[in-house]
Amino acid sequence: MFMTSQVETIRANVIGCLNLADVCLSKNIHMTYFGTGCIFHYDENFPQGSGKGFKEEDKPNFTGSYYSYTKVSTAETWLVPCPRILGCSTLLEHFVEASASLLHYAST
Repeated sequence: MFMTSQVETIRANVIGCLNLADVCLSKNIHMTYFGTGCIFHYDENFPQGSGKGFKEEDKPNFTGSYYSYTKVSTAETWLVPCPRILGCSTLLEHFVEASASLLHYAST
């Protein structure tokens, strides 16, 4: 579910993420930052249906929503210099499927 409030979005995508990163850094433990791929979109460089996918080194090309803007700015500005932090993105439908599977597994 996308957040509609900018305050909620900042709390979750910026403050929450940075608090977790800070704790992980202070304890010298690894952090995996896993989120949706709502920071990429198809365009003339990445035509939909072309089979050309996004690579790890590709810069995010979508900041068309406040949600996406906070994801990009947090990852590129604050998390890049942090050691032991892995950033992962997935398409929203895969993220929802994986979350549902994990919730089902946890409840059994």
